[in-house]
Amino acid sequence: MRQLFPLRPIQIIDTSFILSKKVFIKFFLTALIFVLPMQILAWAIEVAATQQSNDFSSRTILLAVIFQFFIIGASLVITSNIFAKRASQEYCKEYLGKTYATSSNPARYRIFAIQFLYQFISLLLCIFTRFLLGNMFNDTSANSVMGVLLFIYVGVWSVLSIRQSFSIPILVNENVSGKELKLRSKTLNKSSFSTLLGTYSYCWLLVLVLSGSMVGSLQYIISKDVIKSIIGQLAILNTIFAFIVSFACVIFSFILVTTYFNGRVANEGFDLAVTIDEIEQEGRSRGKLLNVNAR
Repeated sequence: MRQLFPLRPIQIIDTSFILSKKVFIKFFLTALIFVLPMQILAWAIEVAATQQSNDFSSRTILLAVIFQFFIIGASLVITSNIFAKRASQEYCKEYLGKTYATSSNPARYRIFAIQFLYQFISLLLCIFTRFLLGNMFNDTSANSVMGVLLFIYVGVWSVLSIRQSFSIPILVNENVSGKELKLRSKTLNKSSFSTLLGTYSYCWLLVLVLSGSMVGSLQYIISKDVIKSIIGQLAILNTIFAFIVSFACVIFSFILVTTYFNGRVANEGFDLAVTIDEIEQEGRSRGKLLNVNAR
């Protein structure tokens, strides 16, 4: 077992990349299965916008951008739930020296439903705000105001999303629910929320950098008249976004699990607990090693 110590956000990202190496292709393809259908829907919205008048087209494109943010949030929710167990096992194998049993607590489905509902409500709220602005201003002004508000919405959207994120690794590794789960989530958010927010921000930066470079490459291809159809160009663009979002989903799943364990290392002396061999010798495969509420 390695000596564990508190990590900075950039170290958590490095650790997440290292841990994801063995399962990256499998996780990436799994994420793509969920991301691609939503991205196809976004492509359909964008294609519809190209067939309309300029004012209506700009409004539809704005809705496509809003939907793109929903795709990112919803994809992270889905994949962080699906990948939590394997990501936890990879962490334990690499840093604790063995794989501990994980839990299949049915409360995960309720947490997933709540997290996904947050994403859907945020999507509807953004669309409703644009509708209200459309009744107050002309389309050009409404789109401009909504573009500014969207940055604020995404910030609040992100904060609300990641505050719920710790629930999944807690369920997987500690097998608690109800009030105990709320208490554990509150404790970890109190000690590690800023760290997770920092790493989440790095993820956004990663998405922006990858998107910028790939879109730049696409524009170069378009300038050479390799792809002349606007429908084809939009198809390539959404395919690029599907790959970027799937990539981010894999890394974020490991970031979440690494930040969870990092919070325990920093605030609960977790590295000391796992070195106590007597706990395992008592016949409890998990015991207090992972489950602080073990019975």
